[in-house]
Amino acid sequence: VGRIKRPEHAEQVLAEGRADVIAEARALIADPEWVNKAAVAPERIRPCIGCNQGCFGFLYGNHPISCTVNPAVGLERTLGAGTHERSARRRVVVVGAGPAGLEAAIAAAEFGHDVMLVERSDRLGGQIPSAASIPTRRELAEIIDFQVRELGRLGIEVRTGVSADPALIDELDPDDVVVATGSRPQAAPIETDGSVRVLAPIEVMDLADDRLPEGHVVVLDGVGHFPAFAPAERLIDAGRSVSVVSASMSPAANLDQSSQLSTLRRLATKGVDFRTSTRIVSIAGGSVRAVHTFSGDQIEIEADAVVAAVAGVAVDDLAEQLRSTGRIVHVIGDALAPRTMLHGIREGRLLGRTIGTAAVPVAVSIGR
Repeated sequence: VGRIKRPEHAEQVLAEGRADVIAEARALIADPEWVNKAAVAPERIRPCIGCNQGCFGFLYGNHPISCTVNPAVGLERTLGAGTHERSARRRVVVVGAGPAGLEAAIAAAEFGHDVMLVERSDRLGGQIPSAASIPTRRELAEIIDFQVRELGRLGIEVRTGVSADPALIDELDPDDVVVATGSRPQAAPIETDGSVRVLAPIEVMDLADDRLPEGHVVVLDGVGHFPAFAPAERLIDAGRSVSVVSASMSPAANLDQSSQLSTLRRLATKGVDFRTSTRIVSIAGGSVRAVHTFSGDQIEIEADAVVAAVAGVAVDDLAEQLRSTGRIVHVIGDALAPRTMLHGIREGRLLGRTIGTAAVPVAVSIGR
């Protein structure tokens, strides 16, 4: 037991005589139909990505269990198999192919709608391929691979390299538009005199090693989550000196305890320095200026670059442009509010199932 999540892996363990019985836990949370699918269509198993966010994480936080990749967990009466009947067929255009948009397209197609997916870039998955670019986060990409396979199985039309605007929406003339255009980094996350290069986490994840900032890099941990610690690991693995600075009393404060412990232990072993109870206020003269959150003492940290892991900004321009056209527009995922993949996939699934019914969630809908 433990990260044995693919049928072929389980069979290999048995064939090699390493075990007589295989146990599945998180894999069956991610897909309760694992056994049935293993027999007839293993490629359709919804993969556990080992994120621990809705299972271990919610357990430690005393919340009802959930699952990042399987939104029905804990909501079986609402989202479970056989809980919803198809509505009249509608033409749906989903704008944005991150995990939320992909899930909305899949769910809408499963419930009989004619779906087109439009993505501005030439790749699917939103920010997930970048987040999964380091070895310790590689499993994240597996849910995107699964969703892309489902697009093909369901015959969903996908257009990449296409920027959606009101003119394109008018040309396509859908009954419903789903805006899942994600989020972007803040334009000015730190007050600065420009003496130190400031990067967003997504930039660090996408840069080649030879283009990463040199010297000592300070990571501002304003989220207590992987957007701070994945870039820190990327940088330390590339040979840079890294300090993670958190205003909270503990680093990675918003990770579940299991992920927090393993992440901090691994990064500390690699040489990442952690500074807690320290709030970064500005950059000036080639240094980071900070203050101790309890004592008020002024702190100066020399830095060659800063990575600002702070809350993103929702990209909802298209929704605003379409708001006055009379079209039915739904906003989900980071375009509604930058959060986690768990929220995005859940909103995509819930919306896709309820398009064309009176049950469309008000919180993710605008327009008539």
